[in-house]
Amino acid sequence: TLNPTQRKWLSKYGERALCVDDTFNLTSYSLRLATVIVADEWDRALLAAYLLSFRMTEVEVGIMFEHVKKFLPSFHTDFFMTDDSNSFWNGFKRAFPSTWTKKLLCLWHVQQAMKRNSKTDLKNSDLLEPFVEKMRETCLLRHREMFETKYTSVLKFLSEQGEDEMAAYMEKSWSGRVDQWSAFVRLDSCVNTSMLCERFHKTLKHDILGGKANVRIDALIQLLIPLIVEIDEEKEIERGIEEGRYRLQQHHKAHALAENKYKGRQQRIAIVGAGH
Repeated sequence: TLNPTQRKWLSKYGERALCVDDTFNLTSYSLRLATVIVADEWDRALLAAYLLSFRMTEVEVGIMFEHVKKFLPSFHTDFFMTDDSNSFWNGFKRAFPSTWTKKLLCLWHVQQAMKRNSKTDLKNSDLLEPFVEKMRETCLLRHREMFETKYTSVLKFLSEQGEDEMAAYMEKSWSGRVDQWSAFVRLDSCVNTSMLCERFHKTLKHDILGGKANVRIDALIQLLIPLIVEIDEEKEIERGIEEGRYRLQQHHKAHALAENKYKGRQQRIAIVGAGH
């Protein structure tokens, strides 16, 4: 689905970043649900597009982004956040082949993948915790020079410990893709992980559907579409509250400034009404 509200959100907030992920076990037909999420000015998740499909290859994903291109032909996003599957990224590139969007991998998934492989590739299990901690620190470094020094030291550490298999895995799987998973390349991004998507999928499965895995397809669609309306209404209400708070803050600021200016000259302050 890509309704007018979702197109508005993509147009207004999509340039900052897209976060894409999918989930399953929603219906009895083994359909997968992919969700494209953008973050608003307060970094809150907005459901910008849905894709419900039996297969979730770059072909199906490409069809979804072709619809985005149909309504927003000049669409661009600075960052594309996803997991380590190429389906979403390749599908996006099918629709926008000349994009200069920067692909980012979910930092949480990256660390989990490294940890998972270290459990099988490390010969000395006592090195598991030190390695995981070293890579956690490395992933979070916000300066390229510090990152390169730390990452090189981790590879050296593995080599010195005789962990050639783990060192080879790191070189093959991650060394050539530093610009997709390091923290220093995403300093301008509003997303570091795909948690915006995963949080929505968890809410949908457990809170909205109550853990049911055999929902009718039409019922699921009829549930997803009104969610957009509800989120938009909540957003407008919250916007009014935020703007009201801002005006109140400015009022208090001006009042404090006036009190300070006329400090010691209270006789020059005129009371024009109750509470003023």
